[in-house]
Amino acid sequence: MAGVAGLMFVVGCGSSDNDEEAAWDVSWQLRLSGNYGGPKIRMRSDADVFVDMGYAGRPEAQVTSGTAAADGTINITVNFPDTGSFTGVFDDGVITWDNGTSWTQDRTWQDAVMGTYGGPVIERRSDGYLQIDMSYATRPAAQVWNGYFEDDGSILLVVFFPDELTHSGWFTTGAIDWDNGTSWIKDL
Repeated sequence: MAGVAGLMFVVGCGSSDNDEEAAWDVSWQLRLSGNYGGPKIRMRSDADVFVDMGYAGRPEAQVTSGTAAADGTINITVNFPDTGSFTGVFDDGVITWDNGTSWTQDRTWQDAVMGTYGGPVIERRSDGYLQIDMSYATRPAAQVWNGYFEDDGSILLVVFFPDELTHSGWFTTGAIDWDNGTSWIKDL
């Protein structure tokens, strides 16, 4: 649980006729976060988003603006202190930059966490994102906003539970330890 141990994201949904859509609209920072080969995009507890460029011996870059578009893309501007500001568009796990390069988000973590955990079932939706079927407890499905490998090999999950709030969980060796002190053990 390196880096963000104990971090909890509380995300408001705003007003919308579709609560699931509203929850996704306010989560651009969480959807953007992840590993992109070498670069790592992370969010601090104050919703500040930065790019860890340590793999290349470069200074940390700052996401200076970001907006979620109606089509599901995310438009961002990042200030790299050693090379200047660049704009990019995040679409389905790929950031396409205005300098002609692109970064692809590592989603290999998804296969590791999918499965049954007693009652909850983590499964892939038709759009490629994960959800947690909570029907065993008569609760609505939870949306896995994002996940990524931490430096210690654990997988950080950020999950929106519509009847509760957003929680962080760390998947290691077949279990998820949640920020609220509970744990789920994966069925074999």
